[in-house]
Amino acid sequence: LQWTDEHVVAEQTARESIEIFDQTAPPMYPDRVQTEVRLADALFLQNRLEEAGSIFTETLQKSTELFGRDSVEVADILDKLAMVSYSQRRFGDAERHSRDAEATAQVAYGDRHALTASMATTLGRTLSERRKYSEAETTLREAPGIFDETVPTAHQYVASTRDFLGE
Repeated sequence: LQWTDEHVVAEQTARESIEIFDQTAPPMYPDRVQTEVRLADALFLQNRLEEAGSIFTETLQKSTELFGRDSVEVADILDKLAMVSYSQRRFGDAERHSRDAEATAQVAYGDRHALTASMATTLGRTLSERRKYSEAETTLREAPGIFDETVPTAHQYVASTRDFLGE
């Protein structure tokens, strides 16, 4: 539903799923935690940033306990928290979350993975906003080479990274 821009229905579906989990599984059940992340995604896409950020923060703690600090789940949530903070124009928080996301992704995925490069793009965008242009440029120049190895040429990650680098 999120991929078809039906964010309100995605939110409703996630909330219904969580209600079912409330009756059938413990609060730390991994699929429930992932559903909470999907709920936060739907809220973020509706620009309900405070609510999304709060849920992402809760799921970060749960995912760290469930999957470990250096897991793909934790890297993903840290990147999402960075995007929430960026959208709230809290660029210091966004940078901190982005740095954590990229470092975690390097352990979880490796340094030549598309999602690691995507998280580096989030960091580069934030660094640029903070006027740390030299570091932003260095960060953003590395990502397209990784994307060239891992995703099709016309992939959205390639275009967005080059756009941020151009800025």
